[in-house]
Amino acid sequence: MSVAAVEARPRRVAPLGNYANNSSPAALQQGLDRRQRKRKRRTERHTLRHKERRMTKLDRVRKCGYVTVGGDGGGPGLRVSPDPKGGGNIAGFSGLLTCGSVWACPVCSAKIATRRAEELADVMRFGLEQGCRASMVTLTMRHHEGQSLKECWKALGKAWAAVTSGKQWRTDCERYGLRGWVKAVEVTHGSSGWHAHIHALLIWDDPIGLAEARHVGDRMWRRWTRALQRCGFDSLRRSADGKDLGVDVRMASLKPGHGSGLHEYFVKLSHEITGGQNKLAKGGGRTPFQILTDALANGEAADVHGWREWELASKGRRQIAWSKGLREWAGLGQEQSDEEIAAEELAAEDVLFLEPESWRELRDTPERVCKLLEVTEDGGYPASMALLDQWSMGYLVAKVYPRPKPPPRDHEHWQLRRDRLDESKRLVGSLARELSETGAWWRQLRELGIE
Repeated sequence: MSVAAVEARPRRVAPLGNYANNSSPAALQQGLDRRQRKRKRRTERHTLRHKERRMTKLDRVRKCGYVTVGGDGGGPGLRVSPDPKGGGNIAGFSGLLTCGSVWACPVCSAKIATRRAEELADVMRFGLEQGCRASMVTLTMRHHEGQSLKECWKALGKAWAAVTSGKQWRTDCERYGLRGWVKAVEVTHGSSGWHAHIHALLIWDDPIGLAEARHVGDRMWRRWTRALQRCGFDSLRRSADGKDLGVDVRMASLKPGHGSGLHEYFVKLSHEITGGQNKLAKGGGRTPFQILTDALANGEAADVHGWREWELASKGRRQIAWSKGLREWAGLGQEQSDEEIAAEELAAEDVLFLEPESWRELRDTPERVCKLLEVTEDGGYPASMALLDQWSMGYLVAKVYPRPKPPPRDHEHWQLRRDRLDESKRLVGSLARELSETGAWWRQLRELGIE
């Protein structure tokens, strides 16, 4: 298929017709409810990102999903394609800048978390096929009020490096057959400041049990604690009631969806990225996006300061890391960066383009942006054009035609092209001879002293 022409559609007001997809399984109420929840979360994320623009200090976040790749001189394309996971279509825009911030952008963060969950699910399925076992280890930090997030993060990195190095670590890996690990960083904020901790999924070739997993986890925690203490932090082993606080070890199912693996953590993260469910983090703290939501709603100086500290300290940090060789073992290939995942667009042709003035008007109302995506998913381009007409917004429509087949080789068209090519070759040869003769003539004149 090739885009042969682009037709401009003027602004006009027209009634919005009914373009609902009657072939969708409306009787499956559960599927419809799931789609509505998914759309509600999308609207929440787009709305939060739009409000964040007036607070963020990060230029890329401010432009994310707002400015086109070529600046404000053009409008984005609207694409729609079948949802690879089934259940209808999925719509999106093309040609918009993305920030790729897993920490500071609610839209990019959810997209990246979804991809990471898919990758972890693939690793877990492969491990299950190979007869592997898995355990989850959570390592937490004990901090004091006044310690900055930057200091916490720096200590966290040094402590994890100590956990996965040294003779003791190598001995445990060889003894129990550790295939590899995946670790993710989670940060919350409580009454005494920032709480940074690590979730690690360990995949074992040998059929270890909970007792062995706890033995390895306890040794990991000891190295973790010693490294934190060298940085001025600590990790409390047990509370007054005997509950483990510094480390948590449990066996993890390699079956995605069973609620005990790192895969489920990223699925949950992608669903609750905005904190719209008003759910506090474990232990009574708040996630960074909940801090952002509260700062925008109330304007409290502590929340505004907390969010800006979070933006600066988290910039450039990795959320997830893989042990060497694990991705290759599972057949995942080279890891994409957060920025590359966020910049991916739907695999579809641009058929409809918003005019620059229309996009500048539409982008400041994220609810209408999401409404346009929903209508396009339900009714395709005819429905989106009807909605834009109702909103009196201009757009361009690309006319897509099949590429014409080339004529047969013995067609007279090809004979004519060959004749023209032969004539061109003859003329070029004649011109080259004339230039050669002219050059020889000038050389003879110079030899005679005539310029």
